[in-house]
Amino acid sequence: ESVLQNDQVDAVFATYSITDKRKALIDFAGPYFTAHQGILVMASNTDINSAADLDGKNVAVQSGSTGPSIVEEVAPKAVLSEYSTDEEARAALEQGTSVLPDDQADAYVIDETLQEGSIVANPGKYRLVSETIGPDDPYGIGLAKGSDAVDFVNAFLQKVEDDGVWKQLWKVCIGDRTGQTEAPEPPTIGA
Repeated sequence: ESVLQNDQVDAVFATYSITDKRKALIDFAGPYFTAHQGILVMASNTDINSAADLDGKNVAVQSGSTGPSIVEEVAPKAVLSEYSTDEEARAALEQGTSVLPDDQADAYVIDETLQEGSIVANPGKYRLVSETIGPDDPYGIGLAKGSDAVDFVNAFLQKVEDDGVWKQLWKVCIGDRTGQTEAPEPPTIGA
């Protein structure tokens, strides 16, 4: 939000969750995708198979993401450690049970799409728990508060959906890489 508010950039394209807190500071075009939180564990981990299994476990989350509040809601007895980057959180997961609690994690929770990318980049290293958690997590394109670009970007996104390009992009970016064959329905633009 700060780079938009300080006029450092005109738009933010990322896995940028649309939240009420963020909408108070900036505007969003979209949503262009809806995700949920995914639970990543090491491939050898057989103890964590659902959100309920996170209680009492050390769970890595990313600072500034929606993950911390979602984990607190679905697994209130989980011990959260916040990390600045995806790499730091996965390093804590790879440490497993070390002497220092800050250096370990039994699971890592963040957007499922990011988790799927880690699995594809590291075959056989991680496992994504089949149950996703949390509410729908709509991704949007961040724009400065009061931006006249919202309508323009929404019209572009709608054309991408209407022309079937959205499903083609999903197939190339997610489906083909993760072995998924059925594209989800795209979200309603401007909702």
